[in-house]
Amino acid sequence: ATEVAQPRIVTGSLAGLRALSMLGLEAGVAVGHSVGEISALHWAGAMDGAALLRIATVRGREMGRHSACGTMASLGAAPEVVARITATLPVVISGYNGPGQTVVAGPVDAVEAAGRLAVADGIVATRLAVSHAFHSPLVAPAAESFGAALAAEPLAPVYGRIISTVTGAALDPETDLAALLCRQITDPVLFSQALALAAKEVDLFVEVGPGRVLSRLAAAAVDTPAVALDTDDE
Repeated sequence: ATEVAQPRIVTGSLAGLRALSMLGLEAGVAVGHSVGEISALHWAGAMDGAALLRIATVRGREMGRHSACGTMASLGAAPEVVARITATLPVVISGYNGPGQTVVAGPVDAVEAAGRLAVADGIVATRLAVSHAFHSPLVAPAAESFGAALAAEPLAPVYGRIISTVTGAALDPETDLAALLCRQITDPVLFSQALALAAKEVDLFVEVGPGRVLSRLAAAAVDTPAVALDTDDE
């Protein structure tokens, strides 16, 4: 359930950031995948920890309440291949995770059809364990209601360097963050694009949060080493 998952994920990220700070490890740039964009903004000074948890909680709640039914699937192919396979289906590319992994989102029957077409083309297709078709037009009503709730949150300018997975570029300190976060709900996650830019600036990627998915994606996409804190692991 996304209303539980989102605050849970950023709680892990918040704990991980505190652990890194205690160790004296300071990052030079942040890249946030999906809800991780909010954690990146916290790292960059746009909000404190309490606001991070509030915003993630509201985001999850509104996406759970106001999103149309749908699902997502990961296809083991480049975006141009996936676009060709799904051209006749009402699905969108919702995540650019790397050269060999592209995520699609849409109605359940359409995503399942995309998976069958992919498998017939020799491509691995994996249905994602998600509650909705995130980063697609099916969650547009949630973006509107989230925007109304976000108006009450005072967001500070960004002073840390973020390569946004909404824009695929570095965020300007004066970026309209409320508008960015509303757009982020429906826009695709430009993770591979942001990662490629960030890789030019760093010698190590650290996945700060639960799990190891992003560090594995990074290892497949760029030559820069990547490690995971995996805040779910003891």
